[in-house]
Amino acid sequence: MGFFGKSLKKQLIDLALSKLKEGDQKNFDTYLNEIPESSSLDKEKINILKDHWKAILTMLILHIYLRLGTEAKVISTGEFSDIENAIRLELGSVEVGMLLFDYQNKGLDPSEMISKSCFDGNLSQSSKDKISDIVQEVYQSFEKSVQVLI
Repeated sequence: MGFFGKSLKKQLIDLALSKLKEGDQKNFDTYLNEIPESSSLDKEKINILKDHWKAILTMLILHIYLRLGTEAKVISTGEFSDIENAIRLELGSVEVGMLLFDYQNKGLDPSEMISKSCFDGNLSQSSKDKISDIVQEVYQSFEKSVQVLI
């Protein structure tokens, strides 16, 4: 049992779900404002971008859990599967699930996919670099949060 009587598996699920909720609400606007071209987005493209962002966050979370779980041997394959299933239940749409599949299995670059899907391929290189930086920052931040738990 971990802090407050919760198992590590439950703590990892709770941390992931809070990060996904945070990414959907509070931080999404911050990330969106980092991309100068975002002012040209209509509501439909913003919703597509939100789906991409949720898939990217989920991909990062699952990658960190798999890597740290394997390296530190703190969660079993079965526990990882339970965690992954709990997270996938919160994705909210088939579209996000399909995007997650594409990111995980096709090795797609988030900045290129966002440019193509949301900006008709017209995202500047500096904005693509900013997206890559944001993804890296989120990865490192979340990784530190997970290391505190394990």
